[in-house]
Amino acid sequence: MDFNLSDTQLTWQSKARSLGRSLAARASAADVVRAAAAAGVAGPAPDRLAAVVAIEALAFESSVAGISLALHGGVAAGLAGLGDARFAAPGRGETVGA
Repeated sequence: MDFNLSDTQLTWQSKARSLGRSLAARASAADVVRAAAAAGVAGPAPDRLAAVVAIEALAFESSVAGISLALHGGVAAGLAGLGDARFAAPGRGETVGA
């Protein structure tokens, strides 16, 4: 069994870590989600572990930002499961679910 992160997962981790360092200390949830979407770590993840690794890396740099992205990701995933295109915007980071 291979417990190493894939190249894609490591990329998501690195992007999230950089994002956490660049965010203002009092960034709002909307600011976090928009910045995460721009950085490429909000929206459809290549796999769930990539999303989890990104949230953990972001939270290491900014706990508030990590919580905001985790909440948003949970809402976006739940809405995506409905299969209705009207609810696709949170999955792309266009609206905030946190």
